[in-house]
Amino acid sequence: MARKGQSTRSPLNLNAVIAETLRLVGSDILIRETAVVTDFDSRLPGVEAAPVQIQQVLINLIRNALDAVETLAPAKRRIIISTSSLKGETAEVSVRDFGTEVCPPTGRRKSSIFLFHKSAHPDFRSLSLK
Repeated sequence: MARKGQSTRSPLNLNAVIAETLRLVGSDILIRETAVVTDFDSRLPGVEAAPVQIQQVLINLIRNALDAVETLAPAKRRIIISTSSLKGETAEVSVRDFGTEVCPPTGRRKSSIFLFHKSAHPDFRSLSLK
């Protein structure tokens, strides 16, 4: 699992990192009787990041989503994890749940999205969390 201090960046396939992360938290998902649906973009650009740090972010987002749906009937507990490519320059990962918490002032459900941005300069990459 994730260890503090491991932050070596390397080229990654985000879809594979997400699949591995889901295996790591699979027992928690089963215990909480929640369906997790994935929708991976096969054209996702490669990114350079620290895989352990990405897994930590994903684990937190998945656990938050599991917490958000726990008051629902088991048949209604659902999380969607998707990836998409934005103009071939950015890889987007979305973790969406269908819990009851809403975001004031919009009144809409929160979903967590993080984006990997590529730059023309090979040493510059960024990660943003919406």
